[in-house]
Order: sequence, then structure tokens, then C-alpha cells
Amino acid sequence: KKRLTIVSNSNDIINEFINQSDYMVINIGGEYIRESGIYIGVLAKNMLERICFEKAVITCAGFDIERGASEVSEFEAEIKKKVVVRKAFIFKKN
Repeated sequence: KKRLTIVSNSNDIINEFINQSDYMVINIGGEYIRESGIYIGVLAKNMLERICFEKAVITCAGFDIERGASEVSEFEAEIKKKVVVRKAFIFKKN
């Protein structure tokens, strides 16, 4: 059985899986943004550059078939762009 690794910049996601033994959990770190509960910045981007993904699931604020995903914050967009360059399934936030 292959153990799933959860990599996230979101405290909500980390807290959801941290106590479940079926998952390895990695918080990418960086500058914490209290309003959205996420980590961003140079440290977060550097960490993502060191991780290889087989698959990735991300959320976005909007999605256009021609223009792709969009995000409200430039900082959030930069973090997600690092993941999308590899492989990602994108889900629009409600």
C-alpha cells in the first residue's frame, strides 16, 4: 500500500490530515497570512521547487477555459503556479 503525501500551504488542510496515520503531511512554510490561513512568500516557493508531484489538487478563485486559473492574490497565484507547472487538477472555490 502506497502512503499518500499531503503537501499544503493551508492550515485547514494540514489540520485535517495531521493526526491521520495513513498520510505523510508536509507544510511548505513561509509567511503566514492570518486572513486566509495560508503560507506564502519566498520560503514557500523555494520549498515547492524541491518537491516533485505525481498529482496535485489545487483550488482557484476563478477559471476560464482559454485563460486558465485565476486567483485573488498575486502571492497565492505564485504559489499555485509552482504546483501547476508540474501536474494539477484545478477546482474553483465556491
